[in-house]
Amino acid sequence: MISIQDIVKALDIEGAREVILAAGARPGVKLKRGIEFFNHSRIKPDEVKSLLLNLKQRSKLVNQPLGTKGHFSVGIPGVGRLQVFYSVQRGSYLMAVKKVKDMPPFLRELLINPLDRDSILSVFHDPVGFILIQSPSEEPAKDFIAAILTYLSRYSKFVIQTIEDPITYTLRHEQSLILQTEVGQDIDSIEEGLKIAQFINPDVVYVSNLTNSTELKELLSLIERGNMVILPVISASLEAAMLSLERLTDDPVLARNIISFFLRTCFTLEEAEKDKINVKITHITEECKKAIREGDYSKLTNG
Repeated sequence: MISIQDIVKALDIEGAREVILAAGARPGVKLKRGIEFFNHSRIKPDEVKSLLLNLKQRSKLVNQPLGTKGHFSVGIPGVGRLQVFYSVQRGSYLMAVKKVKDMPPFLRELLINPLDRDSILSVFHDPVGFILIQSPSEEPAKDFIAAILTYLSRYSKFVIQTIEDPITYTLRHEQSLILQTEVGQDIDSIEEGLKIAQFINPDVVYVSNLTNSTELKELLSLIERGNMVILPVISASLEAAMLSLERLTDDPVLARNIISFFLRTCFTLEEAEKDKINVKITHITEECKKAIREGDYSKLTNG
């Protein structure tokens, strides 16, 4: 029978991203490239479900039914926080477990060109406007944003709120006050987190993702209030990122007008070797604003 201790031990393997449990297969550790299997027999459907229920009983969602899919976080004494994602595959539960990282990367260590650091950080000195981060996958975006927020917490005196689904790094109060909220643990939805942000009125708000028109409407309302809002969009290009936002709204013209007025800077991330990233900065000119209002996002990609 596979245990929580087995999962924790596997997550300590160098390069481990998550542990994947699927009925009929050996437990696997997902690496950045490929997978390594435990020295363990193939697991049975009941084993996966038993472990899933064991973890869920330790979470705030203990009284909610499993259903066919979901995710939750759970604290393990002496280990830290685990994130659990699950769904049904051919009648049995499939489960993935990740460990919430304690130490965000330093921005200089993350960048393929450390000399880009100061120009990137200069964007955040004045906490106003909309900051869009386009990335081909989630991990570089989350690493980049965690590094930015850690720097701001250390060297600025801001109120910073994060609205995350799920939390990736545990951030610490230093010079700034960080209010870190997670969907499913602290709030029921991204929408609820955005409404709380409008009440608290933090200097900087980081929103991990948007999934519907109501969330986008609340985000645009927050931007109009003058807060700095940081939003990553996972897409192949900056143009595609803007189009994906437009597809969420019921009123594309209004959304383009608000975004064009408040958008300050776009960061385009590219994964490089050895867990480093290239960062391209696109400052929004009047020409870019005009193009956004017209729905021509090619100016961003080409500029």
